[in-house]
Amino acid sequence: MNDSPSLSLTPDDFKNHRILKDGLFLVLALERPEGAVVCKIAKEDNSKVQREVDRICSLKERYSHLERWMPDFLGEGIIQGGVLEGHLFYLQNFISGPTLSQWLQQQTPANGNEDILATTRGVVSKLLDHVEDHTPIDSGRGWFDGMIHAALTRILEIPLVGDIARLPDVTVNGHVRRGLRNSIESVIDSPRFNTTIRENQAISELGHWNFHGENIILNPDLDDGFAIIDPDVSLNECDPIFGLARLLYTFPHDAAEQVAYLINSDLLMPKGDTIDSRFDVSFIWPEQTLENYRYLYRGIFDGKLPQIHSLDQRFSSDPSLWYRLEISLLLCLLRGVGINYRTHYPLNYGDMVHYQNEAVFLLLNAIELADMIVAGHDA
Repeated sequence: MNDSPSLSLTPDDFKNHRILKDGLFLVLALERPEGAVVCKIAKEDNSKVQREVDRICSLKERYSHLERWMPDFLGEGIIQGGVLEGHLFYLQNFISGPTLSQWLQQQTPANGNEDILATTRGVVSKLLDHVEDHTPIDSGRGWFDGMIHAALTRILEIPLVGDIARLPDVTVNGHVRRGLRNSIESVIDSPRFNTTIRENQAISELGHWNFHGENIILNPDLDDGFAIIDPDVSLNECDPIFGLARLLYTFPHDAAEQVAYLINSDLLMPKGDTIDSRFDVSFIWPEQTLENYRYLYRGIFDGKLPQIHSLDQRFSSDPSLWYRLEISLLLCLLRGVGINYRTHYPLNYGDMVHYQNEAVFLLLNAIELADMIVAGHDA
């Protein structure tokens, strides 16, 4: 627990409120006498908001980069009255500006590719500076093994999704890939994984871990040009590079969240005990939007590994850093499958072979990446 200020909100605080996000939490922009603030309210579980408060305070105290990047924490309190009575909230100062994801989706050719490269490169470089702030703990050996196996076990339990993961091979957009379970076994058993991940563990006990594009707010008036919000409190220990992998995860995360993809396969068709291993994925976003993400990882759209090492020379000078990033990105995708699984398969295109499902979409991205990591071992 922290010693953060205890706050109360009055009816006047909500007169000009604006909903920023409504999901597991209700996030509002409020106008108070001291200025604009963001109010994050627990909708069901007060303990998760409390963990987030504690994490924010600890991060700002421990790391100078995050003290500078994260909005000022103004305190916490309990909602009085209304449908959310008794629910915990906290306040931070409001940072104006688009998220990195919003900005990438809004850019046009008139803005110039140089702006996109410079912005992406600047964020990557500064986040990598922060990765180097962390001190590894002794108990981190085997952390990746456990996290990857846990994520795979969860995937194998999911109806239909688990069936795809068990296939010996899968064809994605015409590319034949090793099946997910086979690829992960090959990765975990590889000499490179043993020497780079197990023997040189870099696990930290305190971090943000969640630098995807929706959590990065761009504002040229800030010292470094951006702010960071919403740490991942579901992780207590992690490789610091995982937070940067979440930045690469921005494209599949955004495409899944905005349902900007379409899957074509026979997965949902009645067919007995067999399952077709061919999947085609297309994207609904305009071509320019897809192009704007090109300096990050575009998964199935590219069918190749990200080229983020071109954004900072430290990736080229330290191959182990790049490999940790690849493994962390794979873990992002594997966790995303289980977290985002829904039983609903929207059929909005007039037949049963065109559908959308976040877990299947992220699984196909994970299959592609795992296969390419194995291919890199074999090269």
